[in-house]
Amino acid sequence: MSSNILLINPEISNSSQNQKIKAVTYAAFPSSLAVLVSCLEKEGITGVQVEDDQIKPISDHDLEQCVNQLNAPKIIGMSVLTLNSGRAYELAEKIKQIDPETTVVLGGIHPTVVPEECLRKKGVDVVVRGEGELTFIEFVQKVLGNEDYTGIKGISYIKNAEPVHNPDRELIVDLDEIPPMPYHLFEKDLEKYSSFATVVGTRGCPYQCTFCSSRSISGKRYRYHSVERIVSECEILIRKYKQTAIHFLDDNMAVKKKRFFQMCDAIIEKGLHKEAFFHGSMRGDNATTEVLQKAKQANFKIIYYGMETGIERLMKIVDKGETVQDVVDAIKRGHDVGLEIGTTIIFGLPTETRKDRYDTMKLIRKRSFLSVRYY
Repeated sequence: MSSNILLINPEISNSSQNQKIKAVTYAAFPSSLAVLVSCLEKEGITGVQVEDDQIKPISDHDLEQCVNQLNAPKIIGMSVLTLNSGRAYELAEKIKQIDPETTVVLGGIHPTVVPEECLRKKGVDVVVRGEGELTFIEFVQKVLGNEDYTGIKGISYIKNAEPVHNPDRELIVDLDEIPPMPYHLFEKDLEKYSSFATVVGTRGCPYQCTFCSSRSISGKRYRYHSVERIVSECEILIRKYKQTAIHFLDDNMAVKKKRFFQMCDAIIEKGLHKEAFFHGSMRGDNATTEVLQKAKQANFKIIYYGMETGIERLMKIVDKGETVQDVVDAIKRGHDVGLEIGTTIIFGLPTETRKDRYDTMKLIRKRSFLSVRYY
């Protein structure tokens, strides 16, 4: 199928990333690119190609073929994290060498936070900042229509050798306006993803932890899909794709407790809790006994808390808004209702000492965790 648009999920460099950690980061298919495809198709822009460099490395020959097969005007977009930014910059430069007229666009959390870094790299034309769906749709429409795109909200670009940052794009209010996740685009590679069954139920988090990149996209806004939409996607994954473990990618599932209860009840009503188990993330101070009991009833098996550190002083420095004891208590509550618990720890927080790390590790060893990730 002919197309003007190619979307790439860049590889993470072997030289900068431990192979065991890479295996974890490859757990899910590139949902951000999948959403862009479905949004473009909703606007009548079809035939968008997607290449996942993380499961099928793109050779120079492959890249040349991909670029040359696109119709003009050509647009190539990449979803970029800090981990794969080096590869994104490498691909951008190679794309321009193949066809200097191709427009290269970077989006995602890394370009949002450091747009000028991206624009200084050879081959990068435009950065889409923040929540990218509406911005990218308008950008594509302008480029395909040979119209000026420089007035679009939410983009950054270079003009007269200087970066220009247009005003931010407003956030999408009703997330159900976004088309359902197009899982079918990735079903051919289902076995290559260790966690194909991912669902995005909410966006954002109302808290203000200083280390969290979510704030750069959503500020402190918390928005969510309808329960019907979420359960429908779970049903597709479980009954069409035979997935038995559904991972909610939300930053914090239980901000709105009433809504969380409604979602769990809908999962139970559909009988999905008998065919699969679920896991997702909460804050310790949101994970009340009632919330955890309801999660258990809906066959959640694993709840992840971001402990971040075992030192109260550091919790205050990063504006976590909860205490170490809040998380410790939530771990106990989770175990009491029969849930497995995972957590994350961040090393290198401001003013952290070697003793702080030791004391954090000692606290972790005293608790029973299914998994602990260290950053």
